[in-house]
Amino acid sequence: MSSSQRFFIYVQHLSGTGHFVRIFEIARILAERHQVYLVDGGRAIPRLTPQFPFEKIKLPPIYRLEGNLVPVDSNLNIQAVMETRKNILLKSIETIKPDVLLIEHFPFSKAILAPEIIPIINRARIVNSQVKIICSLRDICPNTKYELNPEQHRSEALFYLEQYFDAILVHSDPNIVKLEDYVPWRSQIKISIKYTGYVSQKAQTKLKIQPELTPNKLPPVIVSAGGNGSLSLIGECIKTWQECLLTKLGFERQLIIFLPLFIADNQINQIHHQITDKSIVIKKFTPNFLEWMQIAALSICQSGYNTCTNILETKTPAILIPDLQMSDQLPRATRLSELGLVKMIKPDELNSNILTSAIITQINSTFPPHNINLDGGYKTGKILEQI
Repeated sequence: MSSSQRFFIYVQHLSGTGHFVRIFEIARILAERHQVYLVDGGRAIPRLTPQFPFEKIKLPPIYRLEGNLVPVDSNLNIQAVMETRKNILLKSIETIKPDVLLIEHFPFSKAILAPEIIPIINRARIVNSQVKIICSLRDICPNTKYELNPEQHRSEALFYLEQYFDAILVHSDPNIVKLEDYVPWRSQIKISIKYTGYVSQKAQTKLKIQPELTPNKLPPVIVSAGGNGSLSLIGECIKTWQECLLTKLGFERQLIIFLPLFIADNQINQIHHQITDKSIVIKKFTPNFLEWMQIAALSICQSGYNTCTNILETKTPAILIPDLQMSDQLPRATRLSELGLVKMIKPDELNSNILTSAIITQINSTFPPHNINLDGGYKTGKILEQI
């Protein structure tokens, strides 16, 4: 493939932020050498401005609510929104004539979006007969509660892969997680499957705002509850900090809690009302989270893809409390715990005593060495350039 190609990247986050953040990192890397067009059709997710900007194709934003697609603008009709989105996508494909159409996670999930995905694949092949259609897949992809039953899911996914796709890129280190670990019908997939390593965000800027360190200048403990957020996780951290770590152990650090991106004002107020000590600081969701992790003594968080790669990248001691509503989080946290890289606490086992013990243990620990491949963004670019 020549040094400058046109990449059209379709990604649609419906619940949290993970898929978009991972694909944004891939787009950022591809834009160093190529023309990149990234679909942006979900609730806004703040990202740092990349060194090599790329074009965003703005669609009327949607998300998933109780299993159904709904427009972010509640005044709009979802059928009209989906028709508008499809028209924008088709016109963009006709104008751009991509050399590579990278589609995130479909057909392994998001079957509900097939009515807009399949038409853009067909149109891409019409305007450029040499276009390559590539599936971009995270490390763990078991069925979610929104997908078909396992047999229907397998049948439809295999059909789409055979009819429409040229290859699958799995953004995992096969020494840690393989596709067949969670896709029992992997042997029935006939198209090429390539592993890229984990797509890990790389720090691009120095953190300009330092935390207000306690008098002994101990680095803070940080808490993140993901894009959608877990009020129970945040609440338990606040309770543990105030009732155990401060009052019983005289803990002299800051607890910095980063709010979920998609959180209602009344929920924010609820969190603030729980806080009785000035050592607990509330901050908004930030695209600088990787830089905050670099200076933290400990991270308490869920176990989404990007959160875990942040931990592995910065080698920050961590306590993972997986969100059991997300099908990938428990197995990912379990795997990293088995490797001795993190401490995992299952949500139904979480209480102040267990969390206090874990904090004391982890905050005094050294992150063990590992050789997990975290260069998946760059490897993705190299693979796509050679397809």
